[in-house]
Amino acid sequence: MDSNPANGSSIYDRFIAFYARRHDGALVHCTNQALRANWAAFPTMEENFSTTSQHKVRTVSLVSTACSGTIMREEPSASVNGILLEQEHGEDLISGIIIKPNASGSFDDLDVHLMNLILRSARAGTPMQEMTARFQTDDNLVDEIADLFNETLRNVTPGDQWAVTGREYFTQRLKHFIRHSMRLQFALPAFPCKSSNPNKVGGNLPDLGEMIALTTLHKFVMDIEHLYAPGATVLIVSDGHVFSDCIGVDDSMVDRYSKHLCEMNDALSRTFHDDGRRRVCLRSLTDMLQTQGDDIQSAASVRHLSLGPISHHIERVQINDDAELCRRLLMQGFKADAHQLQNRIQIQDPAMLRLYRGFSRFMLEDLENNIYTKHLSKTQRRKLSSKVALEMIERNQAYSNLVEVMLPNHIRLSIHAHDNAGPKFGINLMGPEVRATDSLPPNGRKQESCDLLHVPTPWHGCIVEVAGDDHLYLAKVEHVRAALREKKILAAWVVTSLGRTRAAATRCTTRHASDRSLEASSDSGMLPCAAYFSVIPTDMQYHV
Repeated sequence: MDSNPANGSSIYDRFIAFYARRHDGALVHCTNQALRANWAAFPTMEENFSTTSQHKVRTVSLVSTACSGTIMREEPSASVNGILLEQEHGEDLISGIIIKPNASGSFDDLDVHLMNLILRSARAGTPMQEMTARFQTDDNLVDEIADLFNETLRNVTPGDQWAVTGREYFTQRLKHFIRHSMRLQFALPAFPCKSSNPNKVGGNLPDLGEMIALTTLHKFVMDIEHLYAPGATVLIVSDGHVFSDCIGVDDSMVDRYSKHLCEMNDALSRTFHDDGRRRVCLRSLTDMLQTQGDDIQSAASVRHLSLGPISHHIERVQINDDAELCRRLLMQGFKADAHQLQNRIQIQDPAMLRLYRGFSRFMLEDLENNIYTKHLSKTQRRKLSSKVALEMIERNQAYSNLVEVMLPNHIRLSIHAHDNAGPKFGINLMGPEVRATDSLPPNGRKQESCDLLHVPTPWHGCIVEVAGDDHLYLAKVEHVRAALREKKILAAWVVTSLGRTRAAATRCTTRHASDRSLEASSDSGMLPCAAYFSVIPTDMQYHV
């Protein structure tokens, strides 16, 4: 069978539904509204509802009206074939996935592998019993949680649609969990790695910025627990390996960043007495696609799949086998139609054109200082940034598709400035006490974004503490250096362990602490480090 699917034939494009049913066939949950409404038309022969634990792939015939929801992109006919796979889901349920056949009218080993992955992942947030009249929703509780999100975490953009459609969408997703007294589930693609641009960040490892961002998420969940006893989980699905080769970051550096971020999150969990609640969890691309871990058989079998290559536009970036395998799986299984994306740019679709131009500017800025590309001429970097921008858009869409299919019940959060109409909601990780600035000392002007693409994030800047100021600031390192050159400030790079106050931190005499020293501190058993700049404006007057 053809291992390289044609445009539009990824498993995402062929996905029909994820569902959960009882052993007698009664439907409990289904992601496809049309199929849910027409469940009675679903084939009910005994072999389709076998309770065997063997995972058998079957072909079923479906009435077209039963699967003609928005996810189906073709005109309905009298009937359509579906590829079905079911697994035991606890003692009482069976979960299943249905996709359309590939271009050959069948399926291949890659389909089966991805269907198994989706089944395992999609169970989170799936109710264990069907909806009945006795399931009631406390509308006041739903409103309180929506208000909490709106007031503490949501990012507001020009043309914001929260009040128009977003809040209603958000509350409907809350009701899905609350009706069944389930823990709320949020998914956040974020925390990839530190920028490779030395003019933006103070190092390659998590610092005070990441600590503040993680703290924001922990406190959000703790606030939910005061309102709703089952609580919530924010699942951070790190996209570091999705883009690392595109932005000139070695895969090993992404792994180091992720390792230290996990240690920081574990330390915060202890600080906030998580006690096994798992308020904030981290999952990498390799975790999502299970190419490593305890399931040795699954990890080994995926390496024998026939996968097409992917493009690497920046030469000499260090690639590791596991990350590359995951990128190939991602693009083969969940990529969007590349021709459609390019066409949207060519016809100047406003949203796509804005994203493309944003990625291009972002990459042009970073490639100027990247160790693998700084030798190129400006013309060469401009051409390269355009190629990389398109590749990043394709991968960004593929990863979004993966999250949509593998985490279908999760409420989707984003560090991009969405209009909050749903299904994605932009958030501000840094909280109200941290302000973005492009000037030191701060000039009071509000800066919306540090890099033209994102809501301000710690992996594109560093935290600056200004003496005499009640706020912390997120700035690029180049702004600190510029202020030092102009003798507007005195500055020191401060290294402190998590759990110690900033005032108790030891100020380093060097402008930057090396990543090696930060890593050694963590590996020696000390708490994770949370570094930042401490700044004193030179025009401050001190009186003894």
